[in-house]
Amino acid sequence: MGAMKRSIVLCVIAVLSLQSVLAAGKQPTLVMLGDGTMADAAVESAVRGWGQLFPAYLPDMEVVNMAQAGMSVRKVAAEPGVLDSLLMPFGKKDILLIQFGQNDLHETIYVQYSPVDAFIQRLSVVITAAEEKKMRVILCTPLAEPFYIDGKLIDRLGAYPQAIRRLAAQKQLPLVDMEAVTRAWLTEIGEEGAMGYYVDLDIHHSPKGEYLLNEEGAKAVSKMAEEQLKGLNLKYLRKVLK
Repeated sequence: MGAMKRSIVLCVIAVLSLQSVLAAGKQPTLVMLGDGTMADAAVESAVRGWGQLFPAYLPDMEVVNMAQAGMSVRKVAAEPGVLDSLLMPFGKKDILLIQFGQNDLHETIYVQYSPVDAFIQRLSVVITAAEEKKMRVILCTPLAEPFYIDGKLIDRLGAYPQAIRRLAAQKQLPLVDMEAVTRAWLTEIGEEGAMGYYVDLDIHHSPKGEYLLNEEGAKAVSKMAEEQLKGLNLKYLRKVLK
């Protein structure tokens, strides 16, 4: 091997070694993937997703919120190229926090709808893709909805939250049970109290419209998520959750 070729090889080895060291020292990124209840909203909007305010609890960690209004697991897992492009920037030790189920259950919206079995199958596709990239996956159940009849909170999420709980148990994944904690909260504060935490956009899935979180609602729900994550006592989040 000539001297120049040897120098090039040594340089390549040095660069690769440096990249390896930098990758090893890189702090994990928390990636949030879900629907409008988690998504960042425009500054001028009255709506806030809980994920929009969640980075305040992780000041020492980069948080990337890829949740979008109208996003469903069908759109992510079944549309060609979507999942690969979403996960492409991320890799080993990054954390994927997944929350679906809000949009997925509405049979009238074909581009979003997944029956429960298909929903779990598609959610499993997302989990597998992340794990193949050596990402750490945390599942979330969807938020309970502030829908009341005669003062009683009505369950509109059906079998989806329980199916997510079973999947988390089967795959031995951490679970943030947002449905359970928000259901308990909405039951406690009642219909009148709940309206102080939501914006009625008069859209989406019912004659009464769809209520999305406002600033105060997002603060309350992001705090619940932080408490749930702390309760999991995950080693890789222990030092960064304040």
